[in-house]
Amino acid sequence: MKHLSTLATLVIVFFICFKATAQEKLIIDLAIEPAKANQHDTIFVDSKKDYLIWMTNFVVDGSVQYGVSVNETINIDPPLPAPGGASLTETLDPCEQHLDDFLTELQTTTKEQLVDQLVYKFEATKPVGCTTMYRDLVSKNIHRFRASSGASITVTIKRGDVIWARTYRCAPKGQWEVSFGLASPTGVSSWSRNQNYYCAEDPTNLGKYIIKKGGESPSDWKPIPTVFYSWHPFHNRYINYSVTGGLGLDLVDPVFLVGGTFIIKYNLSISTGMIVSKKWRLDTRYSEGQTIETPLEYDQLHKEKYRPDLYIAVAFR
Repeated sequence: MKHLSTLATLVIVFFICFKATAQEKLIIDLAIEPAKANQHDTIFVDSKKDYLIWMTNFVVDGSVQYGVSVNETINIDPPLPAPGGASLTETLDPCEQHLDDFLTELQTTTKEQLVDQLVYKFEATKPVGCTTMYRDLVSKNIHRFRASSGASITVTIKRGDVIWARTYRCAPKGQWEVSFGLASPTGVSSWSRNQNYYCAEDPTNLGKYIIKKGGESPSDWKPIPTVFYSWHPFHNRYINYSVTGGLGLDLVDPVFLVGGTFIIKYNLSISTGMIVSKKWRLDTRYSEGQTIETPLEYDQLHKEKYRPDLYIAVAFR
């Protein structure tokens, strides 16, 4: 029982850690010129994922205030106590001295672009073995959200008259599209093909006729104008695949289709699946080898019946 409790604890800890690491960061860089940020860039994100929105390269002057459009106004406090507390006789190790110099310059930096340059400068000159991540000292999580299909969130950061804005949009999973094309049955199975029976004279009974199978059947291949309804997923790929359904008209009678389709750049699709259309079959009143009194024509021996079959189609949107 003790081992079971320990295992359960480890599973819970792993799950918590996994959830924490599953959150993806979305960075809003304040070092980008506000004029460019004000263009309202749209960033597409994936559905059903957790995101943390971070802003970076903020000014750490305590008098500076940033407003965020998620109904939150944030005051940026110094990430660490202000430097200068050490006595003149105290000697700092190289890493502490480097950090102290960074904080000293950071306190006097009043523009976000200069903050970015300062971080690059100190990251490049950081002594070997120092673990401080200077970018983390000027970055802050300002919002967290879970993306859902078709939803969007706009984040606006404001300092005085300066505004940074960005929209994160989660595209819909896809949408139904209508396309027009030609579909044809293939007659791959004898159960779904057109049949051909004819009447031959009975050599043993004069004036009688025997129903026989043979000869050339009407072709199963015939183009049928069809309207397709296909689910087009929003994937940025050259070829996508999807389900499709169709309704066609075989001159007189409707035909029904359902299957899968390969979509090429959203405009051309090639599909295959099951089609239900009318085929010429021997009338149920007759059977092969049956003797009849009067010779019958093809359309008298046969009747059109709906049969499932494999189809191939090409359509355009």
